Amino acid sequence: MFGYLRPYKPELKVKDYSIYKAVYCGLCNTLGKRYGFIARNILTYDATLMCIIDMSRGSACKGFRSGRCPVKPYKKCDFANENEALEYWADVSVILAFYKVLDNYKDGGFLKKAAILPILPVMKHLFKKAAKNNPFAAQCAKEYIKAQTAVEEKNTRSVDEAAQPTAELMSKLLSKNAQNETERRVLDRAGYFIGRWIYFADAADDLKDDKKSGAYNPFVAQEYSEGMKIAERLLNSCIFEIGNAISLLQVNRFGEIINNVVYLGLPKVKEAILSGLDKKERIKRFPAVYRI
Repeated sequence: MFGYLRPYKPELKVKDYSIYKAVYCGLCNTLGKRYGFIARNILTYDATLMCIIDMSRGSACKGFRSGRCPVKPYKKCDFANENEALEYWADVSVILAFYKVLDNYKDGGFLKKAAILPILPVMKHLFKKAAKNNPFAAQCAKEYIKAQTAVEEKNTRSVDEAAQPTAELMSKLLSKNAQNETERRVLDRAGYFIGRWIYFADAADDLKDDKKSGAYNPFVAQEYSEGMKIAERLLNSCIFEIGNAISLLQVNRFGEIINNVVYLGLPKVKEAILSGLDKKERIKRFPAVYRI
């Protein structure tokens, strides 16, 4: 998970923002209980949205409670009660975080590798536990890594081919908890384009660094400005397709939160990435999506 699926806070109703934060904190709490305190650092907005989508249907949502934040005990907050969706996406978060750390180590220079090396044994331990808890997600991630490695070794310049492994991964993960065939098809489609969005957003975000380091990036063959124009077109098409799929989803709750992320949050995140600002400046310029 990369943190590219964010809500647009100014347009969330107070009650919806409270629910969003409660799911976010509930996922953090679940990560801590299942994998220990350090796993709370794996928490992402991407996984929070996936939990909300799962909790929006059927009986996955088990309500909310108030308590104190384990990270900041002086602070009171609301939590989503533990449920299957939180547990599932906590497992997925740990599994994908392990592969992300491994990838960063593989692509990093000497200093980066030295910084990551002490973390690897911890992440490997958490990964083994998560893989045991959720063999389906572990198998999906294994297939994803194999496919993504093949794409990068081939050095393909096809943006569709480059994004395919991430798209298929998110398609499988999101549609796993579908309650019927119709819902499975809708979630499969939504997950596919969410995966493409994540891949293209990450590639555009890393384009400057990848040009310098020579790391694989499907946009790197273009001039920077041209690469960002291509990325913008692709990200816009993803937003359109995600919106189309989500509009077909029969939800019992949290529909306004999901729509906020898709129709307002994603365009703002896209704008932030295409601005070319570094991450610190981006937080200052786009606080509505980066200071949630």
